[in-house]
Amino acid sequence: MNVARPVDRLSVPFAILAVAALCGCAGNKEKQEYLMPTPILYSAAELDPYGHLPSDELRPEIMIAYATNRVPKGPATDPQYGNGMGTMLHLGEALVRFGGQDMTWEKLDEASRTPPPESSAAGAKFRDPDVPLYLVETEELGAFETASATGAPESLTAGQQQFVDSLNKRLAKVPDPQLILYVHGAKQDFYSSVVFTGQVDHFLGRDLVGVAFAWPVHQDIVHYGIGTDVKRARNSAESLAEFIEFLAAHTDAEVINIVSWSAGGRVTSLGLQALRQRYDDLDSRALRDKFRIGIVIFAAADVPKTDFIERLPSIHDVSGRVTIFMSDDDGALQMGKRFMGGGERAGMIDEDEIDADREAQAVAGLDRLEILDVSHFQEERGFDITGHAYWWAHPWTNTDVLLHIRTLMSAEERGLAPTGYDRMWGFPPDYPERSKAAIRKWVEQQPHNELQWRASPEED
Repeated sequence: MNVARPVDRLSVPFAILAVAALCGCAGNKEKQEYLMPTPILYSAAELDPYGHLPSDELRPEIMIAYATNRVPKGPATDPQYGNGMGTMLHLGEALVRFGGQDMTWEKLDEASRTPPPESSAAGAKFRDPDVPLYLVETEELGAFETASATGAPESLTAGQQQFVDSLNKRLAKVPDPQLILYVHGAKQDFYSSVVFTGQVDHFLGRDLVGVAFAWPVHQDIVHYGIGTDVKRARNSAESLAEFIEFLAAHTDAEVINIVSWSAGGRVTSLGLQALRQRYDDLDSRALRDKFRIGIVIFAAADVPKTDFIERLPSIHDVSGRVTIFMSDDDGALQMGKRFMGGGERAGMIDEDEIDADREAQAVAGLDRLEILDVSHFQEERGFDITGHAYWWAHPWTNTDVLLHIRTLMSAEERGLAPTGYDRMWGFPPDYPERSKAAIRKWVEQQPHNELQWRASPEED
């Protein structure tokens, strides 16, 4: 187990320059996000994720709920959430649009099933043409104070009730009344948080309700590298805990699933630990009944592994299942370890340095834990799964995220293969065929069979 070490004063400037160079720091330049690569779940399996939707849902827009402790400017009907951090948690809705004004549902449906072009391997495109994502409108409905950390309010204000009513109305319309709560990483602004939640919800077949938790970070890596946004992540954890309590107490969501990325893992791991510590008189079953937290995903988590291991039992206690995505070639985490201190990160793995006894001790008794080593089997596959955004930018890994949340199947049932380490799984060379067989079996077992297979030429 690595021991956190301080970064000496002379190394800080070099840390900033190195991490900024690695991440392509873009300052405050306006960002443009694009629809993620099509999961092989849809491009290879010929699954129709949208065939069951009512006609009024077949449009290139999607409504996303949000909660943010960013300080807003402007009217509630058009708030602008900047980088300032407040003590109020603002609740609202945002309309996300896929593509420009010429985008139709038919075009979006086709794009959502089109595999990435070969050039995507070099980072050129996710599809041709790419589908840009737009934040069309934002409306704040309510807010509540989180500084006191007193849990969910028993009586709601008019604005809070409006937010809850809107969520419950949408939960009543979807086939699976669950929430998918996304906690973003460093350098992300409000726009990025919301539109990314929108595309995750879209590729989940629009069968769940997407919610973005937009904690305040700056749009450069410098503030993260020197610790300013690390502190904000720590201070936002209680706000996340308050929000989860709020959702559990006042919405009709049967399950609250959480996906966190990179620095969002700091917010999420500490927030879930805080929930557990607030109710230390409850056992794990009672905690899961109270909060209804389902699958919790830590993707490329930029959390010092020593801290994460210390929090893991609490996270496991409150969660239905915990899944950790790890890679041996994540440059952002490697640079963070080198220049920011804290040692090895939770999203890093080096098979040459695995201490089997230490790893076994860390996961002992955590029967609802899955560790996904995306680099394992790379020699058999002929390629590694690399980078910091691999979990959504690679069609194999984003398929597993969606398959996991949508079906609740275990790693083995989803087509992953054991690596030889306790609770650790990998992507074997035949994963596309395995995942296709897994979803076909799952669809056939569903009593209502909402998801259907598109007719192939052999089936016509």
